[in-house]
Amino acid sequence: MPMLALTIVTMGVMAMVAITFGQALARRQQAQMVVDAAAFAGASEQAKGMNTIARINEKEVGIFNGIVLSQVVPPAPIGRGGRGSKLWLWLRSHLP
Repeated sequence: MPMLALTIVTMGVMAMVAITFGQALARRQQAQMVVDAAAFAGASEQAKGMNTIARINEKEVGIFNGIVLSQVVPPAPIGRGGRGSKLWLWLRSHLP
């Protein structure tokens, strides 16, 4: 009889340890999922910001190229069919 009681108590303790261990693993996995989701959201926002900066830089490069060309390229005579300067032709062909 004492052996049966000891076996039942031992099995109960083992079951409680297993359940506690399983709960701890499940909570750790849930916490990891939350952290991963937060990191993904942060990375997504950072990528949006970097894309915005890249678009601004592209527009600035076009503006700077236009300024440099306006100082370097001599204007073409307007009398050739009314086409305007070389800068105007370049800008028409390179800007959207």
